[in-house]
Amino acid sequence: MVKNLLKQAKYRKKPCFILIIAFMSISISFIAINNSALAIDKENAGKIKSLEYKIEAKPEDPSNYGYLYNIYDKLKLYDEAIKTTDRGIKAINKHKENLSKGSYTTRNSSRDMLIYDYNFYLADLYFRKGTAYMKKGDYTKAIELMKYAIEDSGDTSEFSGNEYRYITLGDAYAAKGDKAKAIEAYNKSISILLESIAASPSKISEKQHNIAEIYANKLHDKHNAVYYYLSSTFKPDNSGYKNPNRYLASLFYDIGMDLNAIHYYNKFMPEPLYGAGKPYQRLGLQTEELYISCMLERQSSYKTAKGQEQIKQCDDFAQNVRPLCESSKATPEQTLQCDKQDGNFGGVIAYYKNALAQTPQAADNYIKIALYSYMQNGNDYSDSILTLEEADKKIPANAEMQYYIGYIYYNGFNCAKAAEYFKKALVLAPGDQKYAEALQQAEKGASSLLSKWDGPRFK
Repeated sequence: MVKNLLKQAKYRKKPCFILIIAFMSISISFIAINNSALAIDKENAGKIKSLEYKIEAKPEDPSNYGYLYNIYDKLKLYDEAIKTTDRGIKAINKHKENLSKGSYTTRNSSRDMLIYDYNFYLADLYFRKGTAYMKKGDYTKAIELMKYAIEDSGDTSEFSGNEYRYITLGDAYAAKGDKAKAIEAYNKSISILLESIAASPSKISEKQHNIAEIYANKLHDKHNAVYYYLSSTFKPDNSGYKNPNRYLASLFYDIGMDLNAIHYYNKFMPEPLYGAGKPYQRLGLQTEELYISCMLERQSSYKTAKGQEQIKQCDDFAQNVRPLCESSKATPEQTLQCDKQDGNFGGVIAYYKNALAQTPQAADNYIKIALYSYMQNGNDYSDSILTLEEADKKIPANAEMQYYIGYIYYNGFNCAKAAEYFKKALVLAPGDQKYAEALQQAEKGASSLLSKWDGPRFK
């Protein structure tokens, strides 16, 4: 083919010849498969040829069809992937008698070396075929094949993989627009994982992590996702984006538990995650928000006018105020800013207690003491509740006070108690959106497993 193109180029203008040379420089192989030529990069073409030789030599070995499928799937050649599964299914059925349990072994990333049989491989190939149809956009055919692989293939072994197949089946239903069936499939996956946890102590933490991911990413049930992330100590990549602490930070923010979000975002200091300033912003803690924003702006390759102005403010503080704090010459207000940046909660609380002594009816001072006491004491929020309950007696019928009492209970996972106070806030301030949204989240939390959590919130 390339030879013919070069021959034609002799009779064309120079730009065409340059195009042909550029074309020749690309590492592309044309391989004949099922009477059609496919353009595939040299590396994958070599892998395909190698697997074809293995299949020809030993057609009854089912694992090679799966490996070949994976290459076509990666290349998005879904028709070839489907043809590969058909070849594998035909070969498996032909050599069924040779595929008794123990004939072949395979390694799965989440399991040790396991021994599989005819039913497993048959189900696996039918499911792969369904997945290829899903990626082609034929969801009806995909669901039909996936259900056969899960329900009718005869694969009922402990390691069938059906807990993960149900997730993909749910994705197919979701893509088709059948939300109810999708939810049913996702819940079935969770049920299998829970049954597996109850039946065997093996890899419990990893299974809890997988359940958390289904709740978070498929069912969008973030309260239950938090419960299972807290339950799990599994760390698939402790230094990367799969770190559970990253998930927890984001999830806590999404469900309105900003104080808990701050704790998990701070686990990544001094390299904060994008979004780490948001919980401070929602709580009105401007000093901390500015400090985080400056750190993010400095490490970002994308500069903004607002970000550069924030950096200027941080630089001015570092040059003019920070030296005063270090030499004990700062005013109380300047010392407060330094303590906030340094995470010196004791100093911050002392400042607001002193301010409270001067203005005992100032609700905001009580609220600040409660918030920083929570951040200081971690898993014990009793001091924060006592502070706000004292304020409630001195400043009755204050909607914001009722809200923050509920807010502390909510961050402490006492969602039912939180809902009571959010309702009181709404009685005093009907129609307030912040209070209404907080009540909605608390009621979701009260009906979730998170309200039954009896371990530490911070780990």
